[in-house]
Amino acid sequence: MNNKAHVLCVHNGDQMKEKIWLECLQLIPNKYHAEINKFRFWERRQSSLIGKLLLKKALNFFSVDKTLLDIKYTTYRKPYLEDDFSFSISHSGEFVVCAFTPNKEPIGVDIEKIERKIDLNNFSSVLTKREKNSITQSREPITTFYNIWTIKEAVSKADGRGLNLPLNTIDTCQNYISLGTKKWYYKPISVEDNYKCNITTTCKDFEVKLKLTTISELLE
Repeated sequence: MNNKAHVLCVHNGDQMKEKIWLECLQLIPNKYHAEINKFRFWERRQSSLIGKLLLKKALNFFSVDKTLLDIKYTTYRKPYLEDDFSFSISHSGEFVVCAFTPNKEPIGVDIEKIERKIDLNNFSSVLTKREKNSITQSREPITTFYNIWTIKEAVSKADGRGLNLPLNTIDTCQNYISLGTKKWYYKPISVEDNYKCNITTTCKDFEVKLKLTTISELLE
């Protein structure tokens, strides 16, 4: 496996002006327009559109002979391309990220905005005993929880089963996660202080190359 995982990240804090929105929309296939516009709030519509634009940018980066129209879905609705290319998209708050690598080895990424008022008791069922102890003993339990959560989410995406995979079967209290015969290795991605982001793959020693980009650059 190529040991480099690329991550494109866009700040999505402001609503696009209508002219820019329409220009961006025209860059993706018409079949996705209704899917994007079905969301009630502009933040969700915009993050969905940006995610597809990031993926398009990623395909161009590696000169992959595939387009957004070639995306297929597994039984668990994991999107994929039949090529030497793997990707994963996530968004939260004011950021959208797309991780990708030029091979078929699965990759997963998850970003979450840290909400300080969250009630951790509501998440007890998705945590292992060791994870609960880690949070309890932490000086910043909320931050520790979000780090654990994003690792779990990234692994569930890479695995392909998503929320069909019980999150309490993913134990993040070591430097890799075992699921069946596979081992998943993960690394944090530093986006902004009040966000947690993690990426995972089956490659033990992999490098993460983060690039912050803009909506204007996605239009180029």
